[in-house]
Amino acid sequence: MDVFIDENNEYVVHFELEQQREQQRLNTLCQFRLDLRKVGSSGIVPAFANIDEVREVRAALLIDADISINKAEDAGKDTQALRRYRQALRDVTAQSFDFNEAFNPFPVKPAN
Repeated sequence: MDVFIDENNEYVVHFELEQQREQQRLNTLCQFRLDLRKVGSSGIVPAFANIDEVREVRAALLIDADISINKAEDAGKDTQALRRYRQALRDVTAQSFDFNEAFNPFPVKPAN
């Protein structure tokens, strides 16, 4: 554990605690992404550090949405719900976010 003394001679435990918090945040975000990939939704509410992390998750979901639309078209199925979902994904970054709070900005993928 890293302990430092600040200007008021108070003990400050900083780096290790921050590293633990960041590792937990990343673990949660990773599990969230796995859930989205496997089942299209997640009960986990992750904490995103910035808009780039939101965009990264969204990019993977957009690729999956495109593939789902193509498969549905090939099978002669209705694609309107998937197209609305894809548009909702595109609109995600138009929202304003409070990165100090955990949140899930992504719509639930419709059933195929």
